[in-house]
Amino acid sequence: MGAGRTINESHASARMNDFRHIRVASKGYRKLRPSDLVLAHRNQLDWLSGALAEDFDGQTFVATHHAPHPSVLEKHDGNIAAAYASDLSELILKHRPERWFFRHWHGVRNSSVGDTQLINVSLGYPDEIADPAARIRDLIFEI
Repeated sequence: MGAGRTINESHASARMNDFRHIRVASKGYRKLRPSDLVLAHRNQLDWLSGALAEDFDGQTFVATHHAPHPSVLEKHDGNIAAAYASDLSELILKHRPERWFFRHWHGVRNSSVGDTQLINVSLGYPDEIADPAARIRDLIFEI
C-alpha cells in the first residue's frame, strides 16, 4: 500500500462521519473502513470498464455517486481528496463518454477531461444554496 493511500485513509476515517456511523452488515455490523470502500471502488470500476467497452450505437452517459476527477473539487484538504474524487482520466480518455454525471462533492463545479463533460448534479448543502429550485432548473438546462 502506498504512503499516499495510507495518509488518505487515515485522514478520511478520522474526519468523515461515514466511518463513525455506517456499519457493514456482511462483516458483523462492524464500522465501515476506508479499505471497504477501496475494494468496492475497484469492483465497481471493473464493472464500469467492462460496460463502457461494450459496443453501443449512440451517446454514452455515465452516472456515479463519486466524482470521476479531482478537477471538479474546489477547495479541499489534499489528504482526503480521494474520498471525494478519483482520477479516472485513463478510463475517460479511453472510452470517451459524452457526459459524466456525479453527486458526491457538494460544490457545484463542473469540468471536463478530453471531450467528456463532467457535470456535478449535487444541489449542495441546504444552508449553502439560496434557491434549490433555480439550481435544479440550471441542471436541467446544462444537460
